[in-house]
Amino acid sequence: MPTHRIPQDLVVAEIEYVKSLGVKIKTSSTFGVGNTLDDLFAAGFKAVYLAVGAEQALTPNIPGENLVGVTTWKDLLGRFARYNLGEGKKPHVPKSVIVVGGGSVAMDTAGATRQLGAEEIDVVCLEAPREMPACHDELREVWDQGARFHTRSMPIEITGYRGRVTGLKAVRIRWREPDKFVPENAERIAGTGYWLPGEMVIFAIGAKPAPRLADALVGVKLDDAGRVIVDPETGATSRPGVFAGGDVASDGGTTIVKSVAEGKHAAQAIDAYLRGK
Repeated sequence: MPTHRIPQDLVVAEIEYVKSLGVKIKTSSTFGVGNTLDDLFAAGFKAVYLAVGAEQALTPNIPGENLVGVTTWKDLLGRFARYNLGEGKKPHVPKSVIVVGGGSVAMDTAGATRQLGAEEIDVVCLEAPREMPACHDELREVWDQGARFHTRSMPIEITGYRGRVTGLKAVRIRWREPDKFVPENAERIAGTGYWLPGEMVIFAIGAKPAPRLADALVGVKLDDAGRVIVDPETGATSRPGVFAGGDVASDGGTTIVKSVAEGKHAAQAIDAYLRGK
């Protein structure tokens, strides 16, 4: 997460507060690699809360994704955050960048590229301005920074020369059904294709849990996207003693505030579960 969204000193303070409550934090431990639900229960834990996030960034699977200069929000924002913390080199960003996506993460990505030196930023997304999931203030901020928006547009191919990105082909779309803003509902409009020049294409169209997660969640039902199906009120899953929230949960996450609220509701439910209520 870019530091202008969440100051790192605030993050550190929150972590220290949680530790002061007696919470033990074990770092450098990957869930799903020697740490399955069965392993945790066998070790004596009575309840487990899953908040592992959705770590695999989505791409639209279009021609040209293997070109040098194609990346995702997860890679760029991760390197940007480490750079701001003094833990890595400054990410290289060319002068012209194309960001694909219309949500908050896409706006964060566009803002990060500006801070890293991008001079020309084009944002391509399926939604019209009023349909974009990013909040108004985020859109205004990126707009004020000079980004160009290409709405109701679907990327169809990344062009390149000698293995490097040269631009993006896109086409205008209309919705088959009103108020259903998902790729499956988009219909291409014949004769509206266009090309944008750019030296980097960054996909910011969402994320999904890593495929290996399913192997660690024995007895837990998942939806078609690999997310954990939960009770929206308690965060309880199909396996007794297992709760989940945030991006890993079906209909969970979307914002940090919502994820924190889900965690608090689940904590209350876990307390009741452990008390036999």
